[in-house]
Amino acid sequence: MTARSKILPKQARIVDETTAEIRHRRHDPDIGLHTTGGGTVVPGLPYAFTHIRGPKRNEQVILAIDPITPNGPTEGNIVVDQYLQAAQRLPGLAAYAYDRALRGTHLDRLLKAGHIGLVGVHKTKGKPPDRYHGQETHHPKTGPPRPVDIHLVGGAPHIRTHDVDGTQHLTPLTLRRINKRINKTDQTVRLSAEYNVLGPTGEPDGYIRIRLDQTSEDKITGNNRPEHLRAFPETHEIFNNIQKPLRASAESANRSIDDHHPRERLHYYGFQRNTLSMLAWQTHQNAQTETIFAQHPLPQPEPISQAG
Repeated sequence: MTARSKILPKQARIVDETTAEIRHRRHDPDIGLHTTGGGTVVPGLPYAFTHIRGPKRNEQVILAIDPITPNGPTEGNIVVDQYLQAAQRLPGLAAYAYDRALRGTHLDRLLKAGHIGLVGVHKTKGKPPDRYHGQETHHPKTGPPRPVDIHLVGGAPHIRTHDVDGTQHLTPLTLRRINKRINKTDQTVRLSAEYNVLGPTGEPDGYIRIRLDQTSEDKITGNNRPEHLRAFPETHEIFNNIQKPLRASAESANRSIDDHHPRERLHYYGFQRNTLSMLAWQTHQNAQTETIFAQHPLPQPEPISQAG
């Protein structure tokens, strides 16, 4: 958010070279420089908020708003906290859409809680990452299980084979289902993706199951599995049908916050006062949603109806 003054704290003190007079310009003590998704560095006060949308236009419920302070948790940890706290009250939630600020360590927290992060993978020079994952077990229809090499392209797993001359061939895997296992003893969650395997002639030939969250073996080998593997990569229809519209919805919500402030600048100086203002705006937005859509209730997803 744009602060009332763009003067950084280190720029507030001015010494007149002629008279040696010291002046202090009005500034926001919490302002800092931050890099946007496009790489532009801007001064301001960063905030993170999580919201959920209903099927109707403007049917939005804001679940949480928190400042991203210099000495507090990082943006990724804050938004994961927001989502997991909301999931405790809204048991229908299954996934969280966010941008690439969520890295492997944040996505692993979601996975170990039984939720999936709809987040794109980081690209190098505009190209999707291309990296070797390791060996997984192929369970064919007939015969014993056997290991196969798995290669990731843009977060999507492929079977890797080589010709006698060393030429690499990648065969994409088709997602079959997501498996969720809950340990009855300690209630820990294990999420894995199951993929169909096609035989040489194109007929179905069993499956491959790949863990999605960080495993104990990954910690030994140094493999950051959640950073590179995606249950729903950007090429999957679920990603395109859900994540992209939600990102546009988030930008629309950002626009409404900007319009709430005069000249698109924060009302006050500092995180404390502005956070109180943000919470008041959140209460107003949610009350508006409740007033409009409670009069003519429509069939809605369970999380939306519980959010109110």
